[in-house]
Amino acid sequence: MSDKKISALTENLAPAQTEFLVEVDGGGTNKKMTIANAVNCVTGLTTAIANSHVAVTVTAPIAVVGQLLSLINSAAATVTAIDTGALANSDTVIPTSKAVTTAISVTFASPPAIGGTAPGIIQGKNIEFYKTQSADSPLTAVQCAGTIVSNYGMTDADCVISLPTAALGYSFVMVLPTVRTRYYKLRADTNDKIYLSGVAGSDNGYVGVASGYATMTAASFFTVKASDGNYDWFCIPIFGSWVAS
Repeated sequence: MSDKKISALTENLAPAQTEFLVEVDGGGTNKKMTIANAVNCVTGLTTAIANSHVAVTVTAPIAVVGQLLSLINSAAATVTAIDTGALANSDTVIPTSKAVTTAISVTFASPPAIGGTAPGIIQGKNIEFYKTQSADSPLTAVQCAGTIVSNYGMTDADCVISLPTAALGYSFVMVLPTVRTRYYKLRADTNDKIYLSGVAGSDNGYVGVASGYATMTAASFFTVKASDGNYDWFCIPIFGSWVAS
């Protein structure tokens, strides 16, 4: 047979197992190989490749599918990233130690100056608030957080200051350094009572002093749990004549 270009040869789409392929060995020598032997070689090579990637045995939280390893959380969801950004509200992202450190430093930043009056700030000093007329009503929750409430500078008019709805942890000392020939009263919220020295007042009732009180008349007010889900106010007179009405 004369030499021909491969492109000039007729393609055999269904060769018999006994037909031959040309084999060129490493030394450049032409040899022949049957189709059957060629198929056996390919099969052996495929088996060798498969055996070279033996499936590994893993335990949670590692999972394996084929040749793919993945990290699975306790809800069987795949962890998608090791995140260097801000902490995410996600069960499929693991933050880096730097991301956690950054979040902690923001959450537990240096506290503000002691004695702040904003909500959520611990009152490290006895902050004093001034309620000098009825228009200054009501007292707020922040103003009842271990504070002093004073009538310093009180106008020449009767004064009624409303208390916040009784809740856990409120307390303040009421002091009257300014003397007027007027009464000064504190009033409970609609469904709250004030217990004056342990004696219950009426809902939405008052505790205070009549005109003619002495300077520095004072009393301690704080909230107590009166029943499940309900708090009331308790008043202990420190100086002067405090009455309920």
